[in-house]
Amino acid sequence: MLALAFKINLFKLANRSADVRYKLPEHIQYLSDGELREDGYDYAKDGELLLFMVGEDTFQVEPFLDHLFDEPFEDNDMSLATVVGVDRGDGYSVVYPPEFDGKFVMD
Repeated sequence: MLALAFKINLFKLANRSADVRYKLPEHIQYLSDGELREDGYDYAKDGELLLFMVGEDTFQVEPFLDHLFDEPFEDNDMSLATVVGVDRGDGYSVVYPPEFDGKFVMD
C-alpha cells in the first residue's frame, strides 16, 4: 500500500478558502482515475494542512504530481505551497518538490 501526505502551507495560497480541505482530495482522486483515495486529514503544529491519500504500490507518483501541479487549483498555484511525502512502508520521504532538501515533518 502506498501512502501520500500533502503538507500545504495555507498562508501561501492566494485563495485561502476552507474548501481546499474538501475539494483537493476529490480533485486528486478524479485526476488519478480513482487510483488514489482520501485517507483523512490533520493539521501540523505549525498550522499547515495535512491531506492523506492512499493507493496501490504500482501507482506512478512523480508523473502524477507533475500533472497535478501543472495547472492552478481553485486559483492557487499549489506547487508553491505544497510538500508531498510518500510512504511505501518505511516512513515518509519527500518526492515533491524535487529540489526539497530536508525531512518530511508532520508535527
